[in-house]
Amino acid sequence: STSSGPSESDTTATASATTVPFAGASASRRSALQRMGGATLASIFLPVMTANADDGDLTSQLFNADGSLKEGQVVEVAKSRTVATTFPGGSGDATPGKRALVSVDGAAAAASAGEGGAVKVSYELPEKWSDASQGYLDRSEGVNAKSADRITVFQLAGPAEVKTLDRASTVGAARALGIETLPDYNPSVLKADLISGRRSTRDGTTYYEFDLAVAPASCASGSKEDLGLGFCPYDSIALLSAAVVDGRMYGIMVECDRDEWKKGNADLKRVRSSFRVESELELLEK
Repeated sequence: STSSGPSESDTTATASATTVPFAGASASRRSALQRMGGATLASIFLPVMTANADDGDLTSQLFNADGSLKEGQVVEVAKSRTVATTFPGGSGDATPGKRALVSVDGAAAAASAGEGGAVKVSYELPEKWSDASQGYLDRSEGVNAKSADRITVFQLAGPAEVKTLDRASTVGAARALGIETLPDYNPSVLKADLISGRRSTRDGTTYYEFDLAVAPASCASGSKEDLGLGFCPYDSIALLSAAVVDGRMYGIMVECDRDEWKKGNADLKRVRSSFRVESELELLEK
């Protein structure tokens, strides 16, 4: 899904982003919820997660195709702070079942630099959010509302190819990104519906983004979640981004629940889209 608001990364991306097709397995739930529209849809979950990712896209409204600002538009850049960690370089370990290296909520990845040096992975957190240790609280309006559940960046263990990400809408985005190899991952993500996806190039690296929505297996009969349609509405979101750099796959997963999504989906998507991977060569050239 394209970003809900302009950010610095929007101006460095290629002029047009490629939309990744939907997987068809769970289209019925998505289609039924979208047909409801209006207040009903907003009350049960998806205020901006629609199949037409370009409708109402503020980036296209505010920026020209070449990345320049459209005449008469004034944009206030959201303040943010960088969260960065390093992963070992090298070709990786192709042993089947090998776990990915992870950094959860900004903690250092439990690995030292490998034979190929170090690779820097980073993302931007809104300045108005508290640190992860304080629950990612949005302090901007004095409410101190929680904004996200968990942010995980990772490096898959073995060698990777870009074509794996190209096939993500067919094999499943979470599986293509190797989410099942992350320690302490949420198994429900593997069964999530793919709501939208896009591909863009920033600083010479191609990034793939996927919006996943998770629905519970069951909901209590007669509750507000029970729509009488044979399925439950979504109750959580996983925003993913991944890139293959020097033959290794790196990714980010931003997780939130329904209430956090309703309050701060624009901020959550900006966090995901700020994901960057810098190889050892790029770091040396700085």
